[in-house]
Amino acid sequence: RIGWICHSARLAIAGYAFWILFMLVTFWSDRAAVVRNFGLRMKTDISGMADWQRLAGFSIDFGLWILVAFACWSGWRLFSNYLAGRIFTAESALLMRRLAVYGLSAQLLALLARPVIFIVLSLHLPPGQRMLGFFTQPPDLLNVLFLFAILAFSQIFLVAADVADDHAGIV
Repeated sequence: RIGWICHSARLAIAGYAFWILFMLVTFWSDRAAVVRNFGLRMKTDISGMADWQRLAGFSIDFGLWILVAFACWSGWRLFSNYLAGRIFTAESALLMRRLAVYGLSAQLLALLARPVIFIVLSLHLPPGQRMLGFFTQPPDLLNVLFLFAILAFSQIFLVAADVADDHAGIV
């Protein structure tokens, strides 16, 4: 009854992971886009930055993407468990928890990485003009709330799996 949902979720998860990677590579390889995007956020001209600065920015974002990839892998395995009929099991609950923890780690570290990227992209500027900036976007909070909800559900499912095991042992 939930097969189509599980297949759709796995497809969406895989698509998301590859889409984010594609967007990162596309953005960081486009010097003009990096200068425009971060220049507006920093309110300064960073067009004189070196290629190593863009590579360093990409490396930071790629490191965060690795956490996203782990979250996606956990989600893929979770929905694979559901397809196999292992829905309210400890294994599925732990996969759900892993998805939430990797996702939360990626989102919270992304918030902390933004000031580091600002610093890296402004290192070519004279010392008094280097930037340290922090910004958030509305989807940041939404992602954190959504991932905390998944974390809470994973704990509920883990307790439900324990209760089901206890009841199965009694019967």
